[in-house]
Amino acid sequence: MGDNFIRLNGEASSGTNYGVTLAKIQANWIGDANWASINFEDERTSGTGTHKSGISFTTRTGNNAGSERMRIDSSGNVGIGQTSPATKLHVKETTDTTTRITIDHSSSGNSYGGFIGSLSGTLKGLAIGHKFNSTFTETARFSDTGNFSTSVGFIWANNVSSDKKFRWARTGGNTYSLEHDTAGFYFWNETTSTNALKVLNNGNVGIGTSTPDYLLDIENTSGHAMARLHSGTNGSSSLRLQNDAQHWDVNLQTNDKFAIYDHTAGTQPFTIMPTTGNVGIGTSSPQKKFHVEHTAGASEGILISGASDTAGHTAGILLSSRRRRSRFRTKSKGRNILRKNCYLWNRKNCI
Repeated sequence: MGDNFIRLNGEASSGTNYGVTLAKIQANWIGDANWASINFEDERTSGTGTHKSGISFTTRTGNNAGSERMRIDSSGNVGIGQTSPATKLHVKETTDTTTRITIDHSSSGNSYGGFIGSLSGTLKGLAIGHKFNSTFTETARFSDTGNFSTSVGFIWANNVSSDKKFRWARTGGNTYSLEHDTAGFYFWNETTSTNALKVLNNGNVGIGTSTPDYLLDIENTSGHAMARLHSGTNGSSSLRLQNDAQHWDVNLQTNDKFAIYDHTAGTQPFTIMPTTGNVGIGTSSPQKKFHVEHTAGASEGILISGASDTAGHTAGILLSSRRRRSRFRTKSKGRNILRKNCYLWNRKNCI
């Protein structure tokens, strides 16, 4: 005994009799214009060629014409709102609104879920979002150019056992990736297998090293290590050293002077002039190669001191010249003369 089934026979002959409904199952209330039907149709667009059959699902409300809601074509493609599905599942909205595929559940009298949908208007791409009851909120989208954007402010990649990676590859260029492991977060050059930047879990940042020992650790194992602060026209570049009580700035100023600036006291104790190279201590405009200036009432401008040892060594200034004498002049009436290899000469003795 064979299988039990119901067969509805219809015929689509050759010639002009094609693209017709072969059979139909229709249900409606007696005396009611509303109905729904399942239609078995010939899909041919001409009177020749192999017969192809599809199934469409149609509903009618009131006196309106019946509207096709879903179709399964002869190749197995399913169309919802689409009479000619191009893929295994093809969903289309006939009006200029976002088409959505929604997955949700109910809890405590509310509906929660998410959706995947198209973009409205002339935009091309895909929208992703969440749903609460009848409210849909887009949280991310992929554009037709391949760009990804999100409105939630972060991208979450979570796995308890393996490393995470976002990768960028370009034809003819290097491949880079942002990666995360148990030690920290790093920016990796996959082409050269080198670490460009690493942030450890303790907050240390390494440039050129994957094991930074300090808050900022810059390393170049094959040459010089250099960092640059580059300001614009008439700008300044500064490095500030600060603790709880004192601020110091190492500063290239807008007037092109190099200075060490006491930001706490608002003074500039050290200056190097551009072009001339004059060095100033206590003055921001040194007039000579070495210019020391102290405030009024200070007891001395330069103090050189040192403890004597058993060999009789002391601290001092030694002026040496190939000539017979080197001179050290003051701005007072007298003058002190330094002789060759003598610390200080007072016209009588070398002291």
